[in-house]
Amino acid sequence: MINRKTIWKALFLVYALALLILALIPLDSQRLPLAIEGEDKLGHFLQFFFFFLFAVRALPARGLIAALIVTVSYGTVLELLQFVSPTRMISFADWLANIGGGAGGLLAIGVFSLWKRKDRGIIDADLKQR
Repeated sequence: MINRKTIWKALFLVYALALLILALIPLDSQRLPLAIEGEDKLGHFLQFFFFFLFAVRALPARGLIAALIVTVSYGTVLELLQFVSPTRMISFADWLANIGGGAGGLLAIGVFSLWKRKDRGIIDADLKQR
């Protein structure tokens, strides 16, 4: 039977490959009208928010800092690869949105962890001991 760790690794690799393909396929700006200004940056943010969450589950140590480093590195590589694509452009704003997505994932995990601890009374007990 396949264990959960193997499933998370497979999902992470499939997601990373999907992001690579999306980053490098030729784009026809006529086909992709943006409904609102900045929608592209929101897309980058969300892509790397979920990339970070997959990385946390898939990496062997499950370290948050390791997952953030992998997320930032992958976002950087994808932006740099767009430099060699004739139909794509490298974008500093997209790169920042990629990093922001990873940082947002880190923040979400931190908030969720605090919420779980508070829900179990761990935080209240820690504060009462001080």
